[in-house]
Amino acid sequence: MARVVVVGAGIAGLSVAARLSDFGHIVTVLERNTEPGGQIGTEVIDGVSVDTGPTTLTLPAVFRDLFRKTGRPLEREVELVPVDPAVRYVFPDGECLDLPNASRAATTAVIDGAFGPGAGRQWDQLIRDAEAMWQLIRPRLLDRSPSARDLIWLALNPQARKVLHRGSSLRDFGARHLEDPRLRLVLDSYATSLGGSPERTPAALAVLAYLEQTFGTWTVRGGLHTLVKALVQRITDRGGVLRLGASATRIESGSRSVKGVVLDDGEVLKADVVVSTVPPGHLELDELRARRWTTAPTEGRSVFTVLLSLRSQPALPPRSVLLTEDGPNVTLAHRGDKAPGDSGAIALHADCSAHDPGAKLTDWTERGTAETHAQQLLGLAAARGVDLNEHIKSTRLRTPYDLEQEVGAPGGRVYGTPWHGGSSIRRRLTNRSPVHGLFFAGASAHPGPGLPMAAISAALVADLVGRA
Repeated sequence: MARVVVVGAGIAGLSVAARLSDFGHIVTVLERNTEPGGQIGTEVIDGVSVDTGPTTLTLPAVFRDLFRKTGRPLEREVELVPVDPAVRYVFPDGECLDLPNASRAATTAVIDGAFGPGAGRQWDQLIRDAEAMWQLIRPRLLDRSPSARDLIWLALNPQARKVLHRGSSLRDFGARHLEDPRLRLVLDSYATSLGGSPERTPAALAVLAYLEQTFGTWTVRGGLHTLVKALVQRITDRGGVLRLGASATRIESGSRSVKGVVLDDGEVLKADVVVSTVPPGHLELDELRARRWTTAPTEGRSVFTVLLSLRSQPALPPRSVLLTEDGPNVTLAHRGDKAPGDSGAIALHADCSAHDPGAKLTDWTERGTAETHAQQLLGLAAARGVDLNEHIKSTRLRTPYDLEQEVGAPGGRVYGTPWHGGSSIRRRLTNRSPVHGLFFAGASAHPGPGLPMAAISAALVADLVGRA
């Protein structure tokens, strides 16, 4: 039975805490904010609750596995609801594409109807090639924490290189498969949704399109914060402790073994195991000096969010993406639990420059910057046929600076190191550190950002720590 301290109560931190509590360890979770959930949060505007972060998830099997292995099944704790259409894409020419949820045949037919005979077949072949990537990647990168041998094999094996299209970007992959430039924009969006650039992101990121179309897009009745509450309950039911408003500053270690965690008020929590789910540079690490472990990412983008309470909910699917050719895509997200015409709420999310005034990036604290950006996004939505201005009651803005302050991501880079180049996996934090008892999970660690990947990183770390 080990004393375990988990730093951060986002999805990764809560998931690893639930697993390790069930393993019989003594688990304490430290969260600097007054609410758990990380990027999954809510705000109440004019009496209406609006989600500040993601509203949908893919690969629900990851969460089913988590809940099944720690107690009651997921469906007995929350109500999973399939989202259909999975997403609406709105193109620069104003045309719309509603993709069905988890149906390859229906998706092929819809794409043929929108872009002409043969376009659906091209997209389906892309998904088939992405499936081959998934079958190659999953056992070596996701079913276990990868070894150096795994990474070398993926980088050098001729067949692996062929399947993964090593040396090709996601944009190259799209150009090779898709004739219609609008469909290429759809594929590009999988890179920009994680803070990356499609021309620099490896082709292997196409697996995200395969996962979405194969395993579906889902939401949780009442919002994803309901999932957070269920995870917190699972932790406490297993004897774990969640400490809110507890800000960790340093991980103590000696003789290459972890000793404990120091809080900002000087309190020291002794620990045999520490799992950090926060970005590099956020904590002092006694015996790790390499930049990989200690330096905050300076590459990658952030996200800007406009939260709106509305007099009348527009007739939109829960997730719509306004695609652009040379600017940020804009995602409109709502829970889908309000009938058109009822008062409601919606969030607009767009990838944007991180906050870093000293690095010739955007100073999001400068007066008028956020407001101007919000008007540009609302103007883009109106130009694409989604004019929200006449429905708005109140507006709240969340900038990269706000994200930096709230979740501790330097510059608001909540996606961690971007997937740029074939070596990007080696630039992420490994799940096991060189210091005995110190582990890493979450967006900055393997396998990367996104809700299912955060939960997978937690499972990998739990397996490395083992049972009491």
